[in-house]
Amino acid sequence: MKFPYNRSDITLIVISIAFVAAGVITYSEEGIPWGTIFFGFCLLVSLFEPIRRKNQETDDVHKNEFVEFDKIGIKRVVPNSIEEYILWKDIDEIAITTSDEGPFVDDLHWMLMNQDKTKGVAISNDAEGFSELLTEFQGLQGFNNEAVIQAMGCADNNWFVVWKNVT
Repeated sequence: MKFPYNRSDITLIVISIAFVAAGVITYSEEGIPWGTIFFGFCLLVSLFEPIRRKNQETDDVHKNEFVEFDKIGIKRVVPNSIEEYILWKDIDEIAITTSDEGPFVDDLHWMLMNQDKTKGVAISNDAEGFSELLTEFQGLQGFNNEAVIQAMGCADNNWFVVWKNVT
């Protein structure tokens, strides 16, 4: 895992810790000095800044993601980056993969795979047009809505098969 803090983050953290420590040491009956509260707030912000920065980068890459489908196939597009396509007749399994990185990043993806899992489409749960596709999925015989509910509540790295082709 890459170290999330850059040089300016570390500088701000160290300075904030120093001022908070000085404020706590000089604490008197009059209360906590306003500077201590201010630098305590700065410390909290600087500790969580890498999470915000990572989320912003992820959001920028996937913010225009969309999915289109018709009677022949399903296409996922992330403009200037990714384009995936699978035919309905080739879909053998639909699964949901979850990660432990949420809730600040997109941590749930739908995986549409062929029988030998050599071709597929990975669709973000937040992709534009996905709610309409979900309605189509729910019309498939044997679609497991309970597995969808379990996946939606999962905060760990996991895999949920929500539909399997039985023919």
